[in-house]
Amino acid sequence: MFIERTCSILAKRREQRLATAWKLSALGWTQAEIGQMVGTSQDSISLDLRKTSDLKKLVNSALSSGLPVSEVAKRFNLPPLLVLAASLEAKGDPARAYSPKAGGLQHIVPIAI
Repeated sequence: MFIERTCSILAKRREQRLATAWKLSALGWTQAEIGQMVGTSQDSISLDLRKTSDLKKLVNSALSSGLPVSEVAKRFNLPPLLVLAASLEAKGDPARAYSPKAGGLQHIVPIAI
């Protein structure tokens, strides 16, 4: 019982670190900065980000099969905004501006400044 609970806690921490690394990387943080933030080495973050590459492929595959963002998020235990970010990451600007997969996001009209 104790070992199972410990393994579960460690797995959850790994998932959280992976999601955090993915988010911070998308925001432009370096691997060294991310490692410092989450308390691990740059090498560990590099491995984590390689895993996110595979995860992004799975997420995008699930989205292209027609599943909504909320369902994909639940299936992969990810925040919905991270799923949405993964779906928009590979698209160009025009496709990002209008994306029905974004949970009903409508056409975004640029505002003149």
